[in-house]
Amino acid sequence: MILKGSQRGSGQNLAAHLLKMEDNEHVSLHELRGFASQDLHGAFKEIEAVSLGTRCRNYLFSLSLGRGDDLRIGIPKRAQIGFK
Repeated sequence: MILKGSQRGSGQNLAAHLLKMEDNEHVSLHELRGFASQDLHGAFKEIEAVSLGTRCRNYLFSLSLGRGDDLRIGIPKRAQIGFK
């Protein structure tokens, strides 16, 4: 498995990219909690609002999971290894 992490700002662009089916092999929002909003765009707007009170520019951290050709990882397995 290949893990690639990056710090980033621009939550609305990231939310749009993450939910875009044509750019991703599959898309599923497993869980969203701790936000007043019920969708990814709204949650990222909340995070951005909090960051405006600081000097933080890259207020998000994204992690891409790359798998080998013979490896498939489903939601239960991700939760088991710590990716919730």
